[in-house]
Amino acid sequence: PPGPAQHGGHVLHASRAQELWEALGNLGSLAQTLNNLGTAYHQQGRFAAAQERLAEAIAKGGMSGVRRTEAMALVSMGAVLTDLDDFSSAIDHYERGLAIARAIPDHALVCDALAASAEAHRLAGKLADARGLLGRARESLASGRQLLVFPEGTRTNTPPLNPFKGNFALMAKQ
Repeated sequence: PPGPAQHGGHVLHASRAQELWEALGNLGSLAQTLNNLGTAYHQQGRFAAAQERLAEAIAKGGMSGVRRTEAMALVSMGAVLTDLDDFSSAIDHYERGLAIARAIPDHALVCDALAASAEAHRLAGKLADARGLLGRARESLASGRQLLVFPEGTRTNTPPLNPFKGNFALMAKQ
């Protein structure tokens, strides 16, 4: 997995790509690049920069009509807000991303948004809601869909693994 130093390379690459897509006027590719840049900033712990880029990605994704990118940026913003303990706003972003992912449909993104939203609900102390969201993810799996879960709640970038979250244990138990 990439370490903190490698995220600096991601930022440089994405910043250059942002300039190129802006010059070409390709809003869909620009939105995806802004999402990637926001995610790299998030991994660096630069939360304000991450929020700024992800807000741009959400707006540009919506303007371009590339709904998957808009949904991905909403889920990415939810992750930043969860790390900032703004669970209400995080849940709102996850739900908005989930609605778009369902409409497209993009089942992998649906499962990602459900699992991420469940974690935000759990951290907010809304355990029944978290269990319900995990149940919806489980239903999606039962219909043959796949779900990727990071037991630590997000990717671990450098060893050792981050501590596992409660939802992972709940899913394994059920």
